[in-house]
Amino acid sequence: MYSKSALVACLCLAIWLVAQPCVARTVHVTDELRITLRESPGQKKRILKTLPTGTSLEVLQERENWLRVETEKGREGWVLKRYTMERLPYKQTNERLKAKIADLEDKHNQAKEKIQRLEKAKNRLASQLESTNQTLRQVRQDYRTLQEEAPKLPEIKNSLAQTRDRLQASQTQVKELRQKLDSLRSRNSQFWFLAGAGVVFISCLIGFLLGRIRRRKSRSLYF
Repeated sequence: MYSKSALVACLCLAIWLVAQPCVARTVHVTDELRITLRESPGQKKRILKTLPTGTSLEVLQERENWLRVETEKGREGWVLKRYTMERLPYKQTNERLKAKIADLEDKHNQAKEKIQRLEKAKNRLASQLESTNQTLRQVRQDYRTLQEEAPKLPEIKNSLAQTRDRLQASQTQVKELRQKLDSLRSRNSQFWFLAGAGVVFISCLIGFLLGRIRRRKSRSLYF
């Protein structure tokens, strides 16, 4: 009697374990296939929906060759276990890989363009740096020249002062010469004016005297 009770208990436990939902996991409809979602386990049970390849299904319960599943839209039913698999179908995997490759290629092109921009910026900065270095070298050379000429600065100042004095003296002489030249030009103008007036006066006087001489001769002929 005890053994029969134990056997019945074990059998009930086994049935209960089989009937309990399995650990939640996700399966997919296998490659290149459309399967049926049925109301209950059995190939003659009512079909609820047709599921294409790659459809994601959440496993709610497992019974022999059947799985009770729930679709992404919340529809529950039974499908044959052999038409499901836990990995993603090759078609979808391929599509995802293609999308990932396209994304990587796009990122690669963007990175390439960024590298080109950075190269241009690098060349521009290198050119600016070279120009700055040349300016710095010139400034250093001028500084060394200034240091070398610094002891001669008093002598240079004296020479500059003397040159300035000579320049002022030359400017004064030039001013005086211009005044003398203007005075000379004025005198020459007066001289030539008076000379012209004298020539005209003498010409008039000679003409007057010649006229009188002619008139006298004419009278002497009549008398």
